[in-house]
This record gives sequence, C-alpha cells and structure tokens, in this order.
Amino acid sequence: MTLRGRALLIGAASFALTVVAGHAIAAFLGNTVIITGISITTSGGPLIFAARLLPTADTKLVESGPDDNFGAADNLYVSSKVGRNERSLFRFDLSVLPASASLQACSLNLWLDGAPGRGSRDHAAYRLSDHEIDWGEGTHIGTGADPGESSWDWFAQPNAWTTPGGDLAATPTDTIATGEESNVWRAWNVLPDCDQLQERSWLVRDTVEDASDTHRARYKSKEETLTEEDPYLAVSFSADPATTAHVVINEAFYDVSSGQGSEGDNEWVELYNPTATPIDLAGWRLCDSQSCVMVPAGTIIPATEFLVATPNASTFDYWTVPANRQLVLGVDEIGNGLSNGSDAVLLKDASSVLVDAMSYGGNTSAFSPSVPGVDPGWSLPRLMPGHDTDQATDFWPNPDPTPGTL
Repeated sequence: MTLRGRALLIGAASFALTVVAGHAIAAFLGNTVIITGISITTSGGPLIFAARLLPTADTKLVESGPDDNFGAADNLYVSSKVGRNERSLFRFDLSVLPASASLQACSLNLWLDGAPGRGSRDHAAYRLSDHEIDWGEGTHIGTGADPGESSWDWFAQPNAWTTPGGDLAATPTDTIATGEESNVWRAWNVLPDCDQLQERSWLVRDTVEDASDTHRARYKSKEETLTEEDPYLAVSFSADPATTAHVVINEAFYDVSSGQGSEGDNEWVELYNPTATPIDLAGWRLCDSQSCVMVPAGTIIPATEFLVATPNASTFDYWTVPANRQLVLGVDEIGNGLSNGSDAVLLKDASSVLVDAMSYGGNTSAFSPSVPGVDPGWSLPRLMPGHDTDQATDFWPNPDPTPGTL
C-alpha cells in the first residue's frame, strides 16, 4: 500500500515531491523519504499534508458494447484487442481540499487485480479534453446506458462523445508499465493536471490498442467492498492552518481490528482545538447517535492541541499518544458504542449546545451524504486538523491512524 498513514513530521523548510513506482517521495537536504504518513509539517510557513481522495465516479468504456454502461461494476478493465478495446474512466473532486491548498504532488493510484496475460503493457492516463465534469457514471453492469449515463459512444446518453471512447487530451499525462504481477498498486503522476482545485477526470487506456491478441488488465473500482483496494488520488498539499473557532471532532476510530484492542473499550475519538485559547471541557459530552458520556471534570484542551478520548486506558497500550493528549473517559464505551456499520459522533458543550458532529456509513444525521465507512483498523480523520466546512468531504479514509499527532 502507498500513502498509508497520517502523521509524519519532516521538520524541513524546503523539499520537493514526486511520484515513483506508486509512492510519494519527499526529497530534502540530499535525502529521500517515502511518505507513509498523512501529515507533514515544515518549520514556519504553511503546513504540508498528504491524503487520499476517493473517486466521485468511475466506470469503463467498452468498444464492443458501445451503448453499454458499467458504472456499478466492481472491476474495471484496460484492454487491447481489435474491435474489443476497453478503457477505464475516473473522476475526482479537488475542490474538497482547503481553499488555501497548493498541490505539491498528485497521483492516480489503481489496484491492479489482474495483470495482462501476455506480458507487461504500457497504460497511459489521459485527462479528458471535454465533458470532464458532466459524463455520467451510471448504475449498470454491462447493459444499455440510461439517459445521462456514459458508455463508449455516450458521455451522457443521448449526448455523444466527439470521439467514441472518450474525448482525450492530445497526449497522456503519464504512462506506466503494468508489469506482470497482480495484486499491486500502480500509480500515474498527474500533478500537471492538478493545477486548480476543481473536478478532474482521467481515462486509462492501453498505449497500443487494436492488438491481434487480447491484452487485458483488471483494476478495482470504487464499488469494490474493500476500502483498501479502492482507486484513490494521492495528494500532497500546502495549506494555511485552519481558523475554525471551536473544538472539532478531528478523527474517529470506530472499527477495532486485530492487535488494536477490543470493540467498545478501545474505540477512540480525537478532538482538536484550533483556537488560540485553552478550552475547559468540564461538563461537555461526547456522544454517538444513541447516548452520551460526560467528559471528566478538570479536562482542558490547550490551544492548537489534541485530546484522544477513549473509554479505557488500555487503548494507549496499542497507540503511542503523549500522556498530555490522553483523555480516559472511564466508561464502557463511547455513547452506546460506535457502530461498525453506521453511526454519528457528536460533541456537546456544558449547556448541551452542539459544538461539532460527523456521521458515517448509512447515518446521515450530520452529513447527507455521510462519510463513507472504512475497513476494520482504519480511521476517519479530517483532511487537515481543524478544517471544517460541515461537509462529509472534510474527512478521508485513513489506513494507518495516528491518534494525538499532527
């Protein structure tokens, strides 16, 4: 996996980012560091962060089924065969990043579930030259496109692509070799296309189509049930610190995996105070969608600091959290226990006024749509500490939680 994690302190004032073999690399002071963390800070100036953005839409375009839509397919293919070429199409929304964000690295990452059967192939990622934001993902798996849905012939049926198979830039943004190994990540450096915080679409195709023999590679789509195999855009960006005027729910860890403790006892919620003033949390309550627990008296969260709230002190046997950032609630569970499927997390002040909330899975009480659920052992952190637009897109799926750190 690449970009697995959230907190890595670089502590360098100047560095460059590039993408090599599916990894984001930070080069500085003559050294290289593989970024396996999400958060990087520099000494002075804007902070630099890294995160993964999931696609807002994906599908494949199939030459032999020019009217067929595949928006609900688990697998997407890139193939070369006379009359049977296949291409995979992805859209991401960069506008969810903080308004001050400046992209330093941007790569399209796909899980290669099945390598081509006749040796390595070169696959190119092209930015769409037209209909980048209005092609329709669709809801089918190989049947006729409904109005507004895409196919080889249609960007939004009955509206046709100018060129069947998608309207592409004249040259690819990046080209990579698939190799002959399956179940690996493949990444394309698409930073040149990430120059504005807008929606972007890329189509991946074989560089030599219309082969006499079939060369077919299989990638996973966002409809795949495992978050860890979802397509994603790996981004690194500099941004000014958040100026939110209240304590926020900064990260939620609700589905405890093996080696991380037990459900209930060892779930946790990270709070962050982005303000310049310490805040007394006495009488505040931390809740799920069913019930609340009281924050212990004497709990103060310093300015620009974290507190990791958990029912049981044993949680900190599994995570490295500074003692001054540990908040043991002394209860059996947070609220009624954070559900692994869908739930909400709420923070209320001593007057029972709602300070912050987030919801995930099928629970839409805070966000509609809600934050997509994640696999066991993953967490849902904000894109950057304190960044709060009251939207589900403030959060992202993090495979390596790091509670209590930037």
